[in-house]
Amino acid sequence: MQDDTRPAGADSTDNTPTPLGAVAVDDWTPSGWRSFKGTSRTIAADITETTEFRVDIAGEQDRDGTVDRYIHVLSAVYGDAINPAGARALAAALIDAADECERASAM
Repeated sequence: MQDDTRPAGADSTDNTPTPLGAVAVDDWTPSGWRSFKGTSRTIAADITETTEFRVDIAGEQDRDGTVDRYIHVLSAVYGDAINPAGARALAAALIDAADECERASAM
């Protein structure tokens, strides 16, 4: 699969501002929306040295500037275990990501 994502603000011919906090944006689709990637947080699960969880912000933007943001929780293996300290770190990362989404939407 080809990755057509480019750094935020890379399209100099487009007058629609990139979403606040976007680090990369995709090209516009024919139906008038584009995906974007926001910030990412990595959390060690403390079970093994290779077990990590990632909390990513991403979303979609319409040509009129309307933005919908989402939070994705990812791990290398479906069903990865996490210990209590890792769970607290994951919870804190989710709260930080939710706060970031709400701040960006309020502006």
